[in-house]
Amino acid sequence: MWRSVITIVFVYLIYRPTKVFGALSIGFLAPALVLGVRYLFIVLAGQGKGHVQSVIACSIMIICGIFMAAIGVIAHLQSINRKLLEEVRYREMSRESGAKRP
Repeated sequence: MWRSVITIVFVYLIYRPTKVFGALSIGFLAPALVLGVRYLFIVLAGQGKGHVQSVIACSIMIICGIFMAAIGVIAHLQSINRKLLEEVRYREMSRESGAKRP
């Protein structure tokens, strides 16, 4: 059962990397935005001295979100490359099978 689930996830990751890594990126950036806005309100209220943890968590989540977005771009480029290579391979195999026939 778990093998099937893992296989489905990997296939989806190979063929739709932009959606997967985009969702992961948003999953990190949305809470970072909430923490950043929360800290901004706390600072404007004059109580920002003891809330450095929010800034650290916010910055770590922003870095993770940007990292996931960058991985998504690289994965998307790899999927384009894979599709082009599949097309080249198909054309080459078609050409070889056509040349073998008399």
